Amino acid sequence: MKRLITIAFIISIALHSMAQKVEVGLMGGGMFYVGDLTEKRYSEIHPAGGMFLRINASGRMALKGNVLVGTVSGTDADAESSTRRFRNLSFQSRISEFAAEVEVNLVDNYASKGRRTICVPYLFAGLNVFHFNPQASLYDSISGKTTLYELQPLGTEGQGLTKYPDLKRYNLNSFAFPLGAGIKFHLGDFLTMGLEFGMRKTLTDYLDDVSGFYAENALISAQYGPTAGKLADRSPVENLKNTVRGNPSTQDWYGFGGVLISYTFIKKPKIRCNTF
Repeated sequence: MKRLITIAFIISIALHSMAQKVEVGLMGGGMFYVGDLTEKRYSEIHPAGGMFLRINASGRMALKGNVLVGTVSGTDADAESSTRRFRNLSFQSRISEFAAEVEVNLVDNYASKGRRTICVPYLFAGLNVFHFNPQASLYDSISGKTTLYELQPLGTEGQGLTKYPDLKRYNLNSFAFPLGAGIKFHLGDFLTMGLEFGMRKTLTDYLDDVSGFYAENALISAQYGPTAGKLADRSPVENLKNTVRGNPSTQDWYGFGGVLISYTFIKKPKIRCNTF
């Protein structure tokens, strides 16, 4: 019994100590992507948001887990390159991210006597798993309606065709390596507000459903239907088999930038300005 009481006492102290270092918060901002359908450094920015848990392991390091949801898109329609406009591809995709990151504070998170430093810049890196599902719109001149189609089941680069059994459909779940920088502002005893920007280097080249080469469009249409054929090759003139459709030598990226605000449940000592 005494041993159990001792263990319970130690655990309670550990949990109390850990609780003083835990922040729970929300994040909101914009998400964009860089890949085969971006001509500039980034694509159109879409709203994104989520929540996070931060554990301040020490004054110089924190562990953060987050859930982030947003949308990315890209199009050839507005490209300056005539080759891109001729290709005429486009996509949009919802992204759901689950990440684990390590933050390294560039100044100590705590000043003397445990008081929090007001302004703390930091760098971060980590690993995430995310789900995506590229879609594209197709206008039907007969019905006058525009319909959004999921692209992965349509094998737009020949994936899953009976004639090419080695071409497998890409997975809609993948991993990425987030890295970036931010700055935290401690506002009183409980609130922390911050700004953060980071990129995610993914392990897929199909975030936009574009990677390699055109397949035989007639085979795609025969196996998956005429809609699949139209979405696989949207150029004014049909491309020949093995004509370059994307860039298979580089993987896609996506990024997030925004505001983070968190709440610490256990009261901290009063903050004071950091002295340099």
